[in-house]
Amino acid sequence: MSTEFIILIVLISFILEFIDVSSGMGFGIMTPVLILLGFHPLEAIPAVLAMSMVFGLVGGFFHQKFKNVSFGKRTQAWKVTSALSFFGIIGVLIGVFVAVELPERFLKIYIGVLIIIIGIILLFNFKKKGNERHLSWPKITFFGLISAFNKGVAGGGYGPVLTGGQMISGVRSKHAVGITTLTEGIISTVGTFTYMLIEGPSNFNWILIASLLVGGIMSIPFATYIVRKIPPEVMRRTISVISILLGVAVLVQVFVF
Repeated sequence: MSTEFIILIVLISFILEFIDVSSGMGFGIMTPVLILLGFHPLEAIPAVLAMSMVFGLVGGFFHQKFKNVSFGKRTQAWKVTSALSFFGIIGVLIGVFVAVELPERFLKIYIGVLIIIIGIILLFNFKKKGNERHLSWPKITFFGLISAFNKGVAGGGYGPVLTGGQMISGVRSKHAVGITTLTEGIISTVGTFTYMLIEGPSNFNWILIASLLVGGIMSIPFATYIVRKIPPEVMRRTISVISILLGVAVLVQVFVF
């Protein structure tokens, strides 16, 4: 890759990770972006998973540091995190094995359709206020499984589904963002090493991973602080429009070019 191309990837990573950590969604858009830039899906997905592993764990630490959420062992947030991590590991493992077996064309179609659906879902405003005394554990389990499956098979589709799903299930919005960030790091760790065992580390694009890492890691401290400053509706609607456009672009690439 040329120096200019690497700088472009670093910049895109910075922007998308900033959005992701500050709103609980956004970095998964990186998968269709990389596909549109010419990367193979099985080259892009493990790279995005590897970055989500690092960014999620570091982002969870900063969410705790800035007191957006408390992950103490007896807190509700810790119980939700534990449940989502357990069922998320199951979901991401299934997703990885499905992605490896799918032909490239079908994998691109799934990613394109998934991103469009997520964008449409995000256009709706989740007005239900979290009430953590009346959590719906069946809903949390469902959203944990489906979002992790999306993460394994497409590299994205985790944050929007799980953040909104938690809010629907009764988790407060700021808690949902912090929990999503940390659990994404946990299940992405499992997904990354599963890909590595199946495909082998030599098949990972380490230059791409390093470029994504540099851009994303710089944005995390700023993004976790900004959670308290930016209206979540502004971020959600921006991501929804971008998601729909990127999904359409991926499908056009599959069916037209």
